[in-house]
Amino acid sequence: MNQETTQFKALQKDRVLAQKSRTPQRIRCHVGRLWVTQDGDPRDVVLEAGQQFVTDRTGELLISALVPSLLTVEGLGPDRGGGQRAVPSHPGRAREADRIGA
Repeated sequence: MNQETTQFKALQKDRVLAQKSRTPQRIRCHVGRLWVTQDGDPRDVVLEAGQQFVTDRTGELLISALVPSLLTVEGLGPDRGGGQRAVPSHPGRAREADRIGA
């Protein structure tokens, strides 16, 4: 992980991390379960502990903790695989969730 562009975060259940990004972001779930959604993308992604996801667009990014969670967010430049979808750390375990109505 690049220490200059990585943010370590602890989120309590039902807390949301919102940020705007100009570059793709790698989100890693170290502990817990996260719900990730991107502005303009109809898909939602749920990450379990040990999984990661790379955003494929810029703009608003929302990361919600479904349970108490620990995560890292790493900004990716164009020379670091930006714009490419990452495979979960444990293939087959990441799942796209139906959009949850509030």
